[in-house]
Amino acid sequence: MENEKSTENQVLSGEIGGYNPEYNNFVCPGELTVQITLNEYRKLIEENATAQHRIDKADMERIEKRREADQLKKENAV
Repeated sequence: MENEKSTENQVLSGEIGGYNPEYNNFVCPGELTVQITLNEYRKLIEENATAQHRIDKADMERIEKRREADQLKKENAV
């Protein structure tokens, strides 16, 4: 509990040298918080994972298209 208060005081006074997850795991007095159910949390995680998968897939397709374009440029330059 004392460690939590120390972290809270450091964050509120701006004495922390960086943003680490350990400094973002407390609630300040009077701070607005939201509670969600485990099912809602799981759905958020699933949606995030699905979105990340689509982003990764699009990135891979973009890289492949760029490689193809570079290869065609080399072939046309000869």
